[in-house]
Amino acid sequence: MKTAKTLLIASICNALFFVWIYITHVYKITWTMSGVFHELLMIPMLLLAPVLFIIAFILLFKKQHWKWHLVSVVISGISTACIIWQFHNSFS
Repeated sequence: MKTAKTLLIASICNALFFVWIYITHVYKITWTMSGVFHELLMIPMLLLAPVLFIIAFILLFKKQHWKWHLVSVVISGISTACIIWQFHNSFS
């Protein structure tokens, strides 16, 4: 149960980070602290999203606390899909 809740919290925090990044870019917020956190956390959070998706997907098949893991898969999957979509749009 501890792993399921931890994975869910990590997935939610990762998704909230990207929502925060989106809001700062849309409204062109240029706070100094916002820029520092943005630059320091961008690469780790980009790498964390697919890792959380894979871990949640693997744990989903272990049939323990499958509801928690299903929610984690959905949240991490949406975050990963949005990241891939943004990379595809920026390199096209």
